[in-house]
Amino acid sequence: MVQNKALDSFEKTLHFKACCRNKNLGPDCMKLCDFGLTRQEAERMTRNNRCLEQNLQAFFGCLSNGKNNIACCTDRKIFQEKRHRVCQPFCHPTGHNWSMNRTEAEKFRVCKSLSHEIAYCHMAYYF
Repeated sequence: MVQNKALDSFEKTLHFKACCRNKNLGPDCMKLCDFGLTRQEAERMTRNNRCLEQNLQAFFGCLSNGKNNIACCTDRKIFQEKRHRVCQPFCHPTGHNWSMNRTEAEKFRVCKSLSHEIAYCHMAYYF
């Protein structure tokens, strides 16, 4: 069973990395295109990551494999706090038109603390 889970994660990561390459994400983003990262590794790699800031929709589009995972995010109570409702685009990244200006990016800062939970939904429903 463990081998199947590891193989499943490996296949998802290969697909995830291919999507990131196809979106021409830079090296700082490519490091994050890996379902094998621990929470600590991902947090360390996202600090001051300009690539990620500039490519949120593309990155999360790849992370979600283009799927709408709002149901999972809702089940996991990610939007339970009113201030977290702004984070819904991260659970369905291809269903929203994301603005790339600094003001819009600022409103998503509150979502950073939820990124691990959101990533869980995308990995669980990737294929």
